[in-house]
Amino acid sequence: MDEPPPTRHTTAVVPDEANSIYFAGRATRIDATGQGKLRLHAARLKENPEQVVSLAVYTYGQGSDSYNLALADQRLDAVAKLLRNLGVPRKQIHPLRRYGVGPEGSRPTCRMADCRRIGRVELIYANR
Repeated sequence: MDEPPPTRHTTAVVPDEANSIYFAGRATRIDATGQGKLRLHAARLKENPEQVVSLAVYTYGQGSDSYNLALADQRLDAVAKLLRNLGVPRKQIHPLRRYGVGPEGSRPTCRMADCRRIGRVELIYANR
C-alpha cells in the first residue's frame, strides 16, 4: 500500500548517526560519545583542508522560541569550540546554520522515539 503524503507542515528528518551529536533534554555539554565522534570529524577536516562543515542545530519543543534559540546557540558553540580545540581551523567551520527553532508547525518531525526529549547538532560537509 502507498503511504499517505506528509501533511503540509511536516518535514521528516532521518538523522545521519555518524554526523549527529546528540544532547539530552536541556543539556548543552557534549557527552563522551559525542566527543569521540567529534575527534573523528576533526581528524577528517584536518586531513582535508578543502572541506568545510556546516553545523545544523535541531531543538524539539524544549520551551519558548527564545529559549530554543539560546539552547541552539549554546549547543552550536559547544560543538564549534570542541572542533577548534581539536585543531580544526575556524575557516573550516562555516557557515553555521540553525534549524528547528521556529513555531511548532515549522519544526521538523523526527522519526526517533525520543526526539521530543533530545536535540542534536548535525555536521554537513562540503568542499570550498
